[in-house]
Amino acid sequence: MRQSPRREAFSRTILREKNKLAEISVLHILFALRNRHLLALDLLVYCITPVIALALRTEAFQSVPQSA
Repeated sequence: MRQSPRREAFSRTILREKNKLAEISVLHILFALRNRHLLALDLLVYCITPVIALALRTEAFQSVPQSA
């Protein structure tokens, strides 16, 4: 069964975009990052690290004493 010309064009466009996304590798993404992106990533890691350390050190968050 043959598809309509509009649907074929749409399918070709989708495949073309999919191929473009496949060409993007991790290195391309890393080289595209700017200093502000790396700063934001560092801040995120620095904020999350204490929470992860506390979770690994205690059995549950309920065992952590609550401070006023």
